[in-house]
Amino acid sequence: MTDRRAQFGRAFSLIELLVVIAIVIILAAAVLPLISGLTKSNNLQQGVNIASVMLANGRNMAMSTRRQVAVVFYEETSANAMPFNANQTAIGLAIESSTQTGAAAGNTIFEVVRGRGVEYMPTGVRVATLDDASTQVKLTEQSNAARRVRAVVFDENGQMLLRNGLSVNTPSGGAGTPTQVVGDWGFVDAATGNPSDAAASPAILVFDGRAFADAAPADDAAIATWMEQNATVLIVNAYTGNVIR
Repeated sequence: MTDRRAQFGRAFSLIELLVVIAIVIILAAAVLPLISGLTKSNNLQQGVNIASVMLANGRNMAMSTRRQVAVVFYEETSANAMPFNANQTAIGLAIESSTQTGAAAGNTIFEVVRGRGVEYMPTGVRVATLDDASTQVKLTEQSNAARRVRAVVFDENGQMLLRNGLSVNTPSGGAGTPTQVVGDWGFVDAATGNPSDAAASPAILVFDGRAFADAAPADDAAIATWMEQNATVLIVNAYTGNVIR
């Protein structure tokens, strides 16, 4: 009579099972950082694509409306957005107001483009801009508090426009403003703001905000070096308005 026990394979011993579990843990530890790195890389690439599209949209709007259009980068707040967009970098379009009444000399009033929502960068992806007047990098963390505006402006011909005095009425928000995001742009007050402030930028830098925070560059020179090594730079051609990576 055949022994039925011979028909079945030997079960794993406890030691063999522990060895298999250990191998799985080791493989997981090796693979997870790779997956995390790929996710960050994909997020950055997605952010670059979103920024490129918004710059193109701003240029097209400027040419079609024959007015200046600013592509504005700012940090969204929990008070002004759906919960899942809070603390993300937002990209909005601001258009030169049809009336400049009340603007101080040198200032140009911009307003929200009605009917157009904002786009959001992937979580953790940030945007800085270059100051055309110096080597200073305008960082997201400093933008609102120091009124270091992050905006790329196109003129009515679709060319990139370097100018100061980007302004809005009631820049801190409040009654009568079409949207609360105006207070986050960092534009100066149209009537009283210094026209030498609120300058447009010729290029933007897309970078990993978490990696920047971990590196914690100590000064402007260190920040510039870190950006050069880690950020993707989008430069707007001054004559054609096209975006160059």
